[in-house]
Amino acid sequence: MQQTLTATAERRRHLRHLIEAQIMVLYPEFWLADDEDHLCGWTQNLSERGVCFSLPVLIPNRELILHIDYEGMGAEYVLVRVVDARQTADGDWRYHAAIERSVSSINALDCLQP
Repeated sequence: MQQTLTATAERRRHLRHLIEAQIMVLYPEFWLADDEDHLCGWTQNLSERGVCFSLPVLIPNRELILHIDYEGMGAEYVLVRVVDARQTADGDWRYHAAIERSVSSINALDCLQP
């Protein structure tokens, strides 16, 4: 097991930081949801090119816009590509996503338009 963990760590190019920040999914159309709370969650860790976060529901879309709120230290919008989503023992969904790029609040929803 230790060998697997070491090999995984050596493959990573960017250091992961254990940061718990609130996120809100801005895509798909969050404003159409009956209960916006189901589109809010928390990060578990962040790196320069990736984010791990949890939500109470499975979102089938692979491309998402996340609003990450660093609580008093600013916020950012990022376009992410979901690599993996798995249900946890407590029923939430843990997502692993690659950060494609930062986007401004003005064009956050426009960047996914065909």
